[in-house]
Amino acid sequence: MACCISARLVHSVYAALDVPDLKIIAWSDSMVALWWLKNHGDWSVFVANRVNEINSLVPSQFWRHVPGELNPADLLSRGISPRLFSNSLWWEGPSWLLEPPSNWPIDRLACETSEVEREKRKVRLCNLVAVEGEIPWYAIKFSNFQSIIRFVSWMLRFVENVKKKREFREIGDLTIHEIEHAEKTVQTVQNCPS
Repeated sequence: MACCISARLVHSVYAALDVPDLKIIAWSDSMVALWWLKNHGDWSVFVANRVNEINSLVPSQFWRHVPGELNPADLLSRGISPRLFSNSLWWEGPSWLLEPPSNWPIDRLACETSEVEREKRKVRLCNLVAVEGEIPWYAIKFSNFQSIIRFVSWMLRFVENVKKKREFREIGDLTIHEIEHAEKTVQTVQNCPS
């Protein structure tokens, strides 16, 4: 999100200045975010949408990594005192930015695989076994497996609630346990011989 907000700001300022030859370099201390920006992957919907927006505003080749200890934006999170804050690099930026790009921090994009992989799009696998015979009524009435499971969950809750006193009845949204129980029930019914 920090990269996304930065990209929006950079894009707005660039458009307002109307200087077509202006070279843009955006900095982030998040190797994970930069990895998402620079490497095409099948990210989760949230990350994919942010990456697409960021790359449309500030393309990935203009992003570089700044180590956290050199990042002026991190001064507040490191607990700087107000006196030191007023005289800090927060106002002027790091001194190395005034030097040629060859003297800037080396842009090493190495990232913990588990951090990057955490936002990979989740794939759901559903096995369908086709057998000859009568199609169950619920497979005709509902458009997808999740709808069948939700229907069975509500029916199982109704049956259980009928057996209980009013104050002990389940109310509200379905629980994970109820949905898992419905999945097992549907599988059991499908596997039983007619």
